[in-house]
Amino acid sequence: MNDPPPYYIVLFEHDVSDKLKQLCLCVIEWFDKNYGVDDQLKFEVLTTPTVINGHPLTATFIWKDSYGHPRIMLQQRNFYNPAYELLHEFVHYNQWRNKKPINHRGVKQRTDLLFSKFTSENPNLDMNPF
Repeated sequence: MNDPPPYYIVLFEHDVSDKLKQLCLCVIEWFDKNYGVDDQLKFEVLTTPTVINGHPLTATFIWKDSYGHPRIMLQQRNFYNPAYELLHEFVHYNQWRNKKPINHRGVKQRTDLLFSKFTSENPNLDMNPF
């Protein structure tokens, strides 16, 4: 029996680096395999500078986009760890999915745990795609 297709969509702007694409896809597939992704979650990796609520975007979780679906957006930048940022937004996705308040209470600890597990299971993956 074949596995069902993923219940998410990943979009990359045309000039996102191949290394960043590979890293993001690895994180997304790992999270889906271990924790599941549903709700038609959309991922966007952007290179165009983006501002949300007056702040430059690094990464964000939006619980309802214009189509009514949850969305994670990640900005390609060279000063942060994109895998960690993506996992941080997955923690917010889980808060939303589990109908908990979306806030930063306990998020760093949970993200640290996920990142530690992810890196231990993917020891040869280049975490610096820049």
